[in-house]
This record gives sequence, C-alpha cells and structure tokens, in this order.
Amino acid sequence: SDVPLIKPVAAAMVGYIDGQLVLNPTLEQMKHSRLNLTVAGTKDAVLMIEGAADFLPEDLMIEAVTFGHNAIKTQCEALEELGKVAGKEKKYDTIKPPVEGLQEMVDEKYTAQLDEIYNSGLSKEDLSSAISDFSETVVA
Repeated sequence: SDVPLIKPVAAAMVGYIDGQLVLNPTLEQMKHSRLNLTVAGTKDAVLMIEGAADFLPEDLMIEAVTFGHNAIKTQCEALEELGKVAGKEKKYDTIKPPVEGLQEMVDEKYTAQLDEIYNSGLSKEDLSSAISDFSETVVA
C-alpha cells in the first residue's frame, strides 16, 4: 500500500476455551469461550485492548494479552516482508508538516490551565465537559 504508515499495525482476537487460549477463534468456538478479547498493536507495543471476560484471574488476562501481542508481532513482521517484496513507494506528499513552534506556543499558553482542570477534583462527567469547553477555547 502507498499509505505512509511508519510501521504496520495488526490485531488479534483471543478466546479462552477448555482451559486453553485460542487465537482468532471461530464464531462456533466463541459460543464456549470465557474470554472475548481483541488486541491491536505494532510489533513493539500493544495499542488497544478491548473485550469481556467471565471472571478470569489477572495473570490469565495478562497472558492472553501477551498471547495476542505475539500473534500481532508475527503479522507485523509478515507485513514488513510483504512491503519489501511489493516495493510500493509511500505517498508522503499528502502529509502536512506541523506548523513550526505551534506545539511550544500551545504548551506555554495552556498547560497551566489544563493542569488546573485535571487537578480540580471534578467528577468524570464534569471533567469531560470542562475539557470539551477548554478544547473549544484552544481551537478558537
């Protein structure tokens, strides 16, 4: 693909059936699974975990995430190899460079206010609302 990703991203589903972790279980297998876990990431890191479990212990959940990430590593390595074989040029001309100095200006102007919001002790709902209002101020 010509999409200018720095590195491949992949995902894996993990089930837990009859005491065994199962990679990418079928729909039929999932009817008997005590775990429905989706793990996404790169070969270097897990980026997202989503799922549901039937009261499984923490160490098994960690093992399941690791199991899923190991599958992701294999997928990402295969995608890197495919990219080398396909040899398609990436399209970097669609990426706009950041405005020089913008991040520093925003940090200087708004960090104290944002820290104050986060340290205010607001409820989750009020904090979300305050951050949304603050974002509108920054963007305006």
